[in-house]
Amino acid sequence: QFALLDGEPNGKRTVRVYDRTCTLEAKSEPLEAVGEVLAFSPDGALIATSQRHSGRHDIIFFEPNALRHYEFTLPDHSADCSVEALQWNADGSLLSLCLRDVRRSNTSVDAVQIWRRSNYHWYLKHEVIQSISAENTAARGATACLWDDSDPLSALISVGEGGAHRWSFDWDYQASISPAVEQQQQEGDRKEAENDLCVMAAIDGHRLLLTPLGKMIVPPPMCAATACF
Repeated sequence: QFALLDGEPNGKRTVRVYDRTCTLEAKSEPLEAVGEVLAFSPDGALIATSQRHSGRHDIIFFEPNALRHYEFTLPDHSADCSVEALQWNADGSLLSLCLRDVRRSNTSVDAVQIWRRSNYHWYLKHEVIQSISAENTAARGATACLWDDSDPLSALISVGEGGAHRWSFDWDYQASISPAVEQQQQEGDRKEAENDLCVMAAIDGHRLLLTPLGKMIVPPPMCAATACF
């Protein structure tokens, strides 16, 4: 299968899904303010594209039958940006967004954002940005993300004038354990070790989702507290 965006006479756009013989299989309802790019996930389960609303910018998803299937909203500073490209990694676990004209402290930047879905929530896990000077706006470089075909956690990323660099990502899970409790665990003092909060943190853009597993067990994106940066 493959999918494309088709313009309607009224200015709206539809998502059309075709089979390998170029026969139309499905067509979505006409949508307003839909972007110009889309991406089919490697497993064929989701089609991603973008849509603007008043004061926000969403990444929306469709099933292969062209029915709408969830969405997430970009951070406030990305509400007025342009989505230049969407790209899934090799196993479909990550989605990269290539953005232009992202507002940061009254400055325009280009950015590549890396998003991950877990428990029906999309997390902004990493962002590569490059400031754009006013005099070099017309001559700025490309903003792109090319995932490795064999390594789903490796990508070649180019942002603005920064050039292209290879990025290798890794999943790392850690829990906070105080030195005193760690010593007690080594000595076999289970009763005292049980008093440790064992705080876990999950990254979601500018937010850090904090949960003391020693007191409660709740799955992200739910959490006990949120730290914003």
